[in-house]
Amino acid sequence: MKKEYTPLATLNEKSKGYKVKVKVIQKAKPKQSPGKKRYQKLLLKDDEGTVMKGAIFHDDIESFDSALKRNGEYEISSASIQVIPQQFSSKAGELQMNFNDRVKIIPISQDNCSDEPQYMRLFAIPVAEEKTDMLLDILGVVLFVGETREFIVGNDTQYVHDIYITDDRMRTARAQSSMVVGFVGVQPLTRKGLSLTTSMSTDFVIQPTGDRADELRRCKCGRSTGYDEGVKFRCTNCKTPDAISTPSKVTFKFNAVDSPGAYKFIVFTKDAETLFGIPCADLHKLVA
Repeated sequence: MKKEYTPLATLNEKSKGYKVKVKVIQKAKPKQSPGKKRYQKLLLKDDEGTVMKGAIFHDDIESFDSALKRNGEYEISSASIQVIPQQFSSKAGELQMNFNDRVKIIPISQDNCSDEPQYMRLFAIPVAEEKTDMLLDILGVVLFVGETREFIVGNDTQYVHDIYITDDRMRTARAQSSMVVGFVGVQPLTRKGLSLTTSMSTDFVIQPTGDRADELRRCKCGRSTGYDEGVKFRCTNCKTPDAISTPSKVTFKFNAVDSPGAYKFIVFTKDAETLFGIPCADLHKLVA
């Protein structure tokens, strides 16, 4: 007999005796508030597509570490529901499911479960015309960090930083630093170009590990070396001790003008070769 579950959308702070079937779509790293209170944020999604925040506090964080895994599906009951305080909520009346030792959890599916980031390349981000509940993990080199800006939402003042990143190793020559950062749990919006939005559940991995992170760290300046492809060397320009030479690449910026106005364009290796009709290596010689 098929189990009947309560939809997340019907829950409120008075809900008791319910059972929900949810997928853990985000599990942030444990953090500590200014008041020294330890907490861990979750995002839960049911089969109807409703998303609800979850929270674990204090010593319960370790207790639930193996019981709730990212991308796992679970039956959950006996969890209390509360209205999130306004200063921590993204909308009025937003609800949160709290986990403690009275909560009952039954695994339904734990295929592909992992709390480790699953980094996606920027070019592979799916189109999202409007803001969605999709959460992605992105790895990139920080090109630029903007000044803090403030704006008013209702009666609250909020602050924002613009951070520009790339995961194209040949674009890091103009970077303010060679810092490689992982952004875990960001929301994409591609209606006007590509932007990624963070939230209170987003984790910033300052020293990400793995082959892709190591590759981005090694290739910092993109300058011509004279070495054959694949040769390890010490770069005299960016001081990288274990740089690895790569095939010739080029980035070309130009303005295209017609009668109504002008647009700025950037073309990369293959498109630059097509535009000029000569190999990339010869383009390097022209501007050397």
